[in-house]
Amino acid sequence: MKRITMILATGIVMSLVLMSCNKSEKHEEHSDTISEIQKDFDEEKAKLSKNFEDMRDEIDHEIDAISDRLETADEKTRAKLEEFQRDLTDQRNRIDQALDDINESTKDSWDDLKNSLKKTGTEIKEEWRDLRERISESLDKV
Repeated sequence: MKRITMILATGIVMSLVLMSCNKSEKHEEHSDTISEIQKDFDEEKAKLSKNFEDMRDEIDHEIDAISDRLETADEKTRAKLEEFQRDLTDQRNRIDQALDDINESTKDSWDDLKNSLKKTGTEIKEEWRDLRERISESLDKV
């Protein structure tokens, strides 16, 4: 009887050990998946942030160039340059808001936000392209 009890106890202990090992393996797999999701999330945020930062840098450069021209512009040119500067500042503000949204985003809100931000980025690029053409045409006439 002692022998049977000992065999059963050994069997139970072995089963518990095997179950524990299985749970550890599943936990490690789950942790790896979570790490990959976090890494992908961080990479997407960084890439989108970089795109907006690059646009902001271009716009800042143009705002600086307009500021330099304002110093020597006549009254008519000054009014156009100030209008262009306001438009550029509005675009830069939209970019800054997008960057804030990216920084504050969570994994839960990311998919919807990402699509919205890509649309915003496309709109800003189109507006920026049109504005550059208008600035160039306007300054060529001066």
